[in-house]
Amino acid sequence: MYGGKLTALRYPEKEMLSIPAKRTYAQSARPFLPEPPPPVLSAQHQNDDLLDMEDVLGNRIVSTRLCSNVTIREENATAALEVMSRFATKPKWLIYLPPTMSPSETTQEPGLLEHPAEAFAYYRHEGVPKVVCEEKHMGSRAVVIVCRDEDSPRKRFGVVGEGPGVCYTRTGRRFFDDRKLESEFLSGIRSA
Repeated sequence: MYGGKLTALRYPEKEMLSIPAKRTYAQSARPFLPEPPPPVLSAQHQNDDLLDMEDVLGNRIVSTRLCSNVTIREENATAALEVMSRFATKPKWLIYLPPTMSPSETTQEPGLLEHPAEAFAYYRHEGVPKVVCEEKHMGSRAVVIVCRDEDSPRKRFGVVGEGPGVCYTRTGRRFFDDRKLESEFLSGIRSA
């Protein structure tokens, strides 16, 4: 009657039969056992916000599938932690950060940020045996995540109350400072 099952006792066979309802025919004013609300976040998503200092102290070695191991020096991890904690998009959104090359040190040449001679010397000093030079477009690059609705980010990423998507730069910073503009941009992408 309320959308569950219709159960009958066949007599004299003393046999119970249950048939699922095709639809909810009436809403119960006082349900016997109301369904508990679903958890807002999974246990994993709840703990994703906790920072373990062991993850950023000392040198770390990351095993990769396509290359050899990558060593992350403590000073690099510390600098990255500061940037991520101050300027980055909520880390749960950061499902992808495009690869980029490590910049060389700033040149001493007036009016220039980098100079090839100093850049090659820098990489040689850092033990880089081969440098590939190619022309690339220096325009703005962005990563866009668009979800179907407001509930999808909670289920997939553990993000609550930040809208159905995000647009961020290749370094993890929000692409738009204006949340209204970002929302309009994401809505346009979602409708497309």
